[in-house]
Amino acid sequence: MNNTEIVSALTITEVESNPAGKDSGNEWIELYSEEQISLDNYFLENGDGGIFTLNGSINGYLVIIFSGLWLDNSNETVFLKRNNEIISIVPIFADAKNNDLTFRVCEEEWEMKDSTKGEENDCENLVELNDIPIEENIENEFAEEKIIDKQENNNSKLIKLVYSKEIKSEKIVLGKSSKVSNSEMTKSYKTRIGVIYFFIGICVLLVVLMALRKL
Repeated sequence: MNNTEIVSALTITEVESNPAGKDSGNEWIELYSEEQISLDNYFLENGDGGIFTLNGSINGYLVIIFSGLWLDNSNETVFLKRNNEIISIVPIFADAKNNDLTFRVCEEEWEMKDSTKGEENDCENLVELNDIPIEENIENEFAEEKIIDKQENNNSKLIKLVYSKEIKSEKIVLGKSSKVSNSEMTKSYKTRIGVIYFFIGICVLLVVLMALRKL
């Protein structure tokens, strides 16, 4: 096995810089190697330049637990080196929440996920640090649609109410106009009847006068 094969076989897969509870003595880094290799001449280096020397051998997953505070919770990065040659890099990250989420790699992408300490990273069921589950997102979308529908319905009811009031007001005005019109029509009718009776009276009076002259 040449050095290239050794380099490609070993990598950092997971980092826990802010575990639930006390940080000191509970911070850890997970390494993975596809093959059995010796860790002589390998070491870890954090963003502050701190060095942690590795020893023994690895075949599969190996969790390195630090006895004190070795990782920062923000603006942190980790290098895996062999004789000052960079073998693996953890990009700059922050772990501000005191929980069981860790910074781990899936398909060459580093993200904050549920811890899989000492095991293969679960890249199928990904849970983002500040993301809402898909089901909840769907529910929220439905909820937003319901809120919009409710607002639209309320607006529709308000428009109907205003429209109803306007119609009612118009009916009241029309009603008043109708009463005035009937009154006017009644007066006009009485006037016409009075005129007719007046002419009939005159005619009757003329007939009587004519009859008296003949006598």
